[in-house]
Amino acid sequence: MSSSPAKRGVPGSVKAIPWALVLEIAMIFRDRWLQLNPHDRAELSAIVKKSKGRPANLSRHERERLSVLVRKLEPAAVGRDLLPHARRFALRRGTKRRGF
Repeated sequence: MSSSPAKRGVPGSVKAIPWALVLEIAMIFRDRWLQLNPHDRAELSAIVKKSKGRPANLSRHERERLSVLVRKLEPAAVGRDLLPHARRFALRRGTKRRGF
């Protein structure tokens, strides 16, 4: 006997994600990404790909360059842009946290 379509596929917690919120967050990251010039975007992509998520896979110069490129993305500003969305997501999930 095969399982019903409702029980196969994506777990329930993933189905509950508010996709409009995911899209808004993706657009914030896209805007930051596009603020880099094409050369910097290509260089950042190449360094991240080479590292495979491990800084030890990079030379000292590449790690320094990665740091410079990430600073150009202004991670603190990304955090500020994401804060209202984090609050909305926390409220939708029914969680009560200090400061939210």
